Amino acid sequence: MSDIENGLQELNRASLERAWRFESVLLLGDQDTINAADRWSAVAEQLQDFARGEKTNPEEWERIYREAYAAKDEFLSKARKHLGVDVAPLVQR
Repeated sequence: MSDIENGLQELNRASLERAWRFESVLLLGDQDTINAADRWSAVAEQLQDFARGEKTNPEEWERIYREAYAAKDEFLSKARKHLGVDVAPLVQR
């Protein structure tokens, strides 16, 4: 199996793991946290399109990459709020 095939297989495994972990958010999260997790997951799927070679535009990659980090930060913020965790604000990248 080639490195690319191994990488795509690992990407598929990680995607399934993300889906399983999302189930925990659905079970335990409030609606704001669920919405933020759903957005982060959707943006992560767009990044996977680049890894699979389905998208190749560098400007689009940069935009989606930034969206992914913003979506992650939003999810973490909502999850922390829901859990009552008082931590320093997240630093924007």
